[in-house]
Amino acid sequence: MATTTYGENEDPIHGLRPAPLPFLGGTACSTKNRIISTQIETVVTTESKCSKGWDLALASYYVMPETNLTFIAQVLQSNLNINPSTIVSYNKQTIANENSVQNGVKASVPFPCDCINGQFLGHMFQYTVHSGVMYMTVAQSIMPI
Repeated sequence: MATTTYGENEDPIHGLRPAPLPFLGGTACSTKNRIISTQIETVVTTESKCSKGWDLALASYYVMPETNLTFIAQVLQSNLNINPSTIVSYNKQTIANENSVQNGVKASVPFPCDCINGQFLGHMFQYTVHSGVMYMTVAQSIMPI
């Protein structure tokens, strides 16, 4: 049986092999006889717009010392009429009942997500500030330090 030896740049079927292409980034595929190099660039532009909101979203509220579910329900009140038992129903793994909440627990609180000014989804929670109340007092009442 005769054996044929092919040179470094020779292909037994197609003759001479093309020289490998330099790899410039992207993806490279190696086949038996040649190297194929590709580079793909995709540019995507988006605009921030919305036409309607979501009926239900979940806010994360980290329970601070001396905070209870009644307070959290009042601070994060919306047209969903949230109460302590509603908050417990969304947090069965971390909050056993509405009378006992551990500090540092993340409470998921339902609220509607609105289309604000046709530009983005969010919700603006209301907080009533009384005459003579300072900014720091409001901040500490919502999230005690």
